[in-house]
Amino acid sequence: MIKNVGGRVKHCLKIFSIVFLLFVLAWGVSVLLILGVTSGRVFGTDELAAVPAQRAGVVLGCGKTLPNGRDNLYYLRRIAAAAELYRSGKVR
Repeated sequence: MIKNVGGRVKHCLKIFSIVFLLFVLAWGVSVLLILGVTSGRVFGTDELAAVPAQRAGVVLGCGKTLPNGRDNLYYLRRIAAAAELYRSGKVR
């Protein structure tokens, strides 16, 4: 009976290891795909001149305030970046 329990534990560990490795592999592949697709399309805050002019822009949503009532800095920075792109003529 004890040998059977040990075998089950080893079997479960083997399955867990395989699932974990598959998860890590899938994560790594997805990161590489995202980096490949977005290459040359992501710009930092200091690269306004490099941003190509577009007819439209999309500002991803988030809450204006945090649950504790404080301003959400992600929201403020997204709106500021969108306004800067609009004012500079990069987005109509």
